Amino acid sequence: MLKGLIRDNELVHKAEWLETLSLHCGIGLWDAILYEGDAMHAKARWTWSSEFRRLCGYKTEAEFPNVADSFARASRLYYSHGNSITGMDRKRTR
Repeated sequence: MLKGLIRDNELVHKAEWLETLSLHCGIGLWDAILYEGDAMHAKARWTWSSEFRRLCGYKTEAEFPNVADSFARASRLYYSHGNSITGMDRKRTR
């Protein structure tokens, strides 16, 4: 029971820390609590600030949930356009 209370206290502290940074820094912040060093484990916790979401092109937590896959999905979308300035597939533009 004590271990659970300590863990809850740590999570509350992390949430307060992230909220403070998110409100005052003005940059896209995120926080990750890895589970046994595994970022993709179901028990890993990810928190994206609203500014980070905005920088990735999203407005709400529903569009960009607090899971690692959100950033992976956004990265795939970004890199799927390659280095093309227009965003068009280079094979089609030649």
